[in-house]
Amino acid sequence: APSAFANAILLIDVKPIVAVENLAVTFNGLSGSSISSLWRDGGAAPPGPAATYSRERILAYCLGKPSEAFGEPYRIFDSGRVIARLPGPPFLFLDRVESVDAEPWILLTCARARGAYDVPSDPWYIAESGQPEMPFAVLLEAALQVCGWLAAQGGAAQRSPEDVSFRSLGG
Repeated sequence: APSAFANAILLIDVKPIVAVENLAVTFNGLSGSSISSLWRDGGAAPPGPAATYSRERILAYCLGKPSEAFGEPYRIFDSGRVIARLPGPPFLFLDRVESVDAEPWILLTCARARGAYDVPSDPWYIAESGQPEMPFAVLLEAALQVCGWLAAQGGAAQRSPEDVSFRSLGG
């Protein structure tokens, strides 16, 4: 798959806070020629791999009933108990989970998931940041949201008798 390497600097109030060297971005489901065609023609990207977890299921985890995202074991969190959730739009940067190599309800250190975020043609965060590129915070949040989703899929919330939460935005 085509990929790009970049150096990124996170700015807060025009001051550099975090520097990342050799950040790798891979364009899964696209070829070099399809990316060139997309840039040349301004058309829509070809569809990527089928979703293992769709945007609808991800939104159920964010804003709705967690059992609609993960099934019966999470029905306890539909009402009464609090579960750590991903943020809803416009701060949701996960459109689908394309693959998972871990069984549900089992937390493993080697668990992996591949998530996808379809960057809009005119994203709100470009206009809001005053920068011509995707803010580092958005890129970081997209990666962290896949991690949060994977923790939920592994049953992390069921391991504690107390309600737990996590928050990376503003953390």
